[in-house]
Amino acid sequence: MTVERAEIAIIGGGPAGAAAAVRLAHAGRDVLLIERSRTTMHKLCGEFVSCEALAALDGLGIKLPTAGVVPLAAIRLTAGNIVAEARLPFPTAGLSRRLLDMLLLREAVRAGVRIRRGVAVRKVEAGKGSAAIHLADGTTFDAAEAILATGKHDIAPRARETRWPGRRSMLGLKMHLRLSPEAASRLGPAVELHLFPGGCAGLQPVGNGVVNLCITLDRNEFARAGHDFRSFLDHIGNGNAAFRAAINDASLLWPRPLAIARVPYGHLRGPQELPDHLWPVGDQAAVTASFTGDGIALALAGGIAAAEELLAGGSSASYLRAFRCRAKRQMRCAMALQRLIDYPSLHHPLVALARRQPWMIRKAASLTRLPRAAGSDSATERWRKPEAAEARPEPGGT
Repeated sequence: MTVERAEIAIIGGGPAGAAAAVRLAHAGRDVLLIERSRTTMHKLCGEFVSCEALAALDGLGIKLPTAGVVPLAAIRLTAGNIVAEARLPFPTAGLSRRLLDMLLLREAVRAGVRIRRGVAVRKVEAGKGSAAIHLADGTTFDAAEAILATGKHDIAPRARETRWPGRRSMLGLKMHLRLSPEAASRLGPAVELHLFPGGCAGLQPVGNGVVNLCITLDRNEFARAGHDFRSFLDHIGNGNAAFRAAINDASLLWPRPLAIARVPYGHLRGPQELPDHLWPVGDQAAVTASFTGDGIALALAGGIAAAEELLAGGSSASYLRAFRCRAKRQMRCAMALQRLIDYPSLHHPLVALARRQPWMIRKAASLTRLPRAAGSDSATERWRKPEAAEARPEPGGT
C-alpha cells in the first residue's frame, strides 16, 4: 500500500469541490483534488445559475460572459392548459453543467491545485489530527483536512438522512434537447416549470441551441410508461398542453437520459454528524428541492464557506453551524413549496392563482434563494438586462 501526503484533500470535482479548491489555492494552500471520472461529463443538474451562483463564480475569477452563458429573464409555471408567467426578480443564467465544471477545474489547475483523475475513493477514515483517504488503486492519502464533495454518493462514515422520507421514492431524469424553431422561439430566455401528476419538469436554454430538460417524478409514474423516456414525455404532454407544445418535434441529443434515485431531499447536515477533519460540502451538506434551481448556488456557497472557515483556523463543526444558519430559510421554504407541488389536486388552483397574481411567483423565487453575500449585487448587475449574444461552442460538443 502506497501512502502519500496532502495538506488538504478534496474528494469530488463538481462545483462545491472545485470552488473550495480554487479558494484555498488562491490563498496559497497545498490542495489535492481527487475526481473519479477521467473526463468532465454531463451531470444530472438543472443547469440554472442563480444570482448567488453568479456572484460566487465572479469572486472565484470565473468570467461567465465569455463562456456562452444564456441570460434568463422570465419564469413560466404550467399545469394542464393554464400558464402563469412572471419576470425573474434577480439576474440568472443557463449554463451547461459540463461546461461549468470544466471552467472551475481549469481555474483550479491555473491556481496550482493538484488534480488526480480516474480513480474512486473507497473509504475515508478520520483520526486524531488527520484523515486517511483510501483509493481504489491501493493508494492512501494522509491529509490534515478532507473536504467531502462527492455529490449524491455517500462515502462518509454516516450517510445523509432526510426529514421527508416520502421523497425517497422520487426519480430524477435529465436530457438535452433541440427544440423546433417555433418551440424555441416560444421558450425564449425563460425557464419553464411544468407540473404533472407525480412530478415536475423543468425546461431552459443552456446555449448553442440546446435546451436542458430535468424531471423529478415518482418512479411509479415512470414504470407505468414502461421505463421508456419518449413514451413518458408523451404521457406528461397528454396532461399538460404547454409541455406538449414545447417538446413537439424536439430532438433528443443523448441515447438515454441521465438518471438518479433515492436523493435525500431536505437534507441539511448537522455540525455533530461527522468526525473532525471532515468537511461536507455541496449535496453532502444540503439537498434542496430541485425545482428551486438553487442547487449550484448551495454547492458553490458551501465549498467557499468551508474553505474560508478552514483558512481562518476554524473547525468543520463551526463551518456547518454557520452554513446551516445561512441555508435553513431557503431549505424550509423550498421543501414547504415542494410538499404543495406533491399534491396534483393543487396544481391547477396554484397556477391559476399565480396567473392572476404573478407577484406570487416572484416571491416564491426570492424565498427559495440563499441570502446574498456582501457585494453580490454589484457582481451580478450586468445580468439584469439580458442581451442576445453569440454563444461560443461548448468544448467537446453537447
